[in-house]
Amino acid sequence: MCMTSITTEPPSPTRQLVPPPSVQPCSKRALASRSSKRLAQRPRRPGSNQMTQRSFALFCFLALVMMCPAFASAAAVQATAPASPASTPASQGQQQFATAGCEHCHGENGKGTERAPALLNVGKRLTAAQIVSQIHDGGKSMPAFSDLLDADQIASLVAYLQTLHPHKTRPRR
Repeated sequence: MCMTSITTEPPSPTRQLVPPPSVQPCSKRALASRSSKRLAQRPRRPGSNQMTQRSFALFCFLALVMMCPAFASAAAVQATAPASPASTPASQGQQQFATAGCEHCHGENGKGTERAPALLNVGKRLTAAQIVSQIHDGGKSMPAFSDLLDADQIASLVAYLQTLHPHKTRPRR
C-alpha cells in the first residue's frame, strides 16, 4: 500500500514523516500493477456474459438460415442438370491423360513426341484388353501405372484412347 499523507497543516521542519516498516514507498510500477489487478477483479454486470452468448448463438442461427436456400438450390440444380460432357468415360479419360502424365510423354492429344509414339490409331491397332494391359503393366520403355491408377481410371483412359484418330490431311495440288 502506498503511503500518502493528508494533512491540513504543513509539516513542521523538525519533524519528518517516516513510513512504518510494513508500508513500501509508491512507485509507478507498483501503482500500475495494482490498477491492473483491480481491473481484472472488477465484477461484470450481471447477465453480460449470457448476453454475449445469446448474441453469438443468434448470429450463428441466422447465418445457417440464410445459407439453407443457397444449398437447396445448388442441390436442385445438380439433381436436374443433364449429364455434362465432362462426365462421360472418354472425357474423364482425357482428363486422366493430362493429369496422370500420359501427355508428358505421348504429347498433347496423343500426337506423339520424341519420348513416346503417337496414340492416334491405338484403338484400331489394339483391343481394349491389350490397351488396359499396356497401361497397367507397362511396356519396353513405358512404366506401369498400376500403382497410380485404379481400374476405373484405366477404363476411362482406354475409352479416351479409342476416340483418338489422326486428322485427315487434304492432298496438295
